[in-house]
Amino acid sequence: MPWKQGYTISDERGLRDGSIAWPHGKKLCVTIVVDLSVASGPEGITAADLKSPAAAFAAQDGLEELLGVLRRHGMRATFAVPAVIAAIRADKIRAIAAEGHEIAAHGFRHEDVSALSRDEEKSRMDRATAMLTEIAGTRPAGWYSLPRQTDQFAGGTISPHTMDLLIEAGYSYMGNSLADDIPHWWVTDFASRRAILAMPYYYHFDDSFFCMFPRKGTGLEHPDSYFRNCRAEFAAQFRRGRH
Repeated sequence: MPWKQGYTISDERGLRDGSIAWPHGKKLCVTIVVDLSVASGPEGITAADLKSPAAAFAAQDGLEELLGVLRRHGMRATFAVPAVIAAIRADKIRAIAAEGHEIAAHGFRHEDVSALSRDEEKSRMDRATAMLTEIAGTRPAGWYSLPRQTDQFAGGTISPHTMDLLIEAGYSYMGNSLADDIPHWWVTDFASRRAILAMPYYYHFDDSFFCMFPRKGTGLEHPDSYFRNCRAEFAAQFRRGRH
């Protein structure tokens, strides 16, 4: 992405289709991110969240079926893991990492950090990083936040300090930015070119909005809607050569 004086991440327009070039002449970039959190409020994951039927299914049969699909197709995914989930299911996180999947950080408790002080946010980030490093065997390169449609920033429930803290902590990328549909730089200081890579995220590709929060009825129709949407979006992005 080109540097632009005075731009913020929300102003970014991105590169035109013809200006995008993927490595080795590839036509399209596809990433698969598996969120190993559970539905939670702004305070993050609680004991009650972990006891829900949906959480129990997701942690057992659901996860095993998904891993089976990835194995059959020889695909590797990024697993975004809150530190508390890694602590509870350390053996499973190690097994996922041993299969070649990436273990990224999804906060300490998948909580809203937007109102935290800088010191408190740094403390939680440091603790989450240390826990995931010890459990997975490698230091996480990516960081994900709790996304909500009403958030002030294009990166979800982050604070004005989050991106600088990620840079200081040695993270390579932030995983869910709504500002563009290709990887782009989130600039924290233009003069010094201080920035972190931001990976694209959009609600249209998030199955939870189709399958976990139906507005009416049983929700049984939503998985098919999600599948149709993904096929249509994939076709459009493939035609344009984007992410």
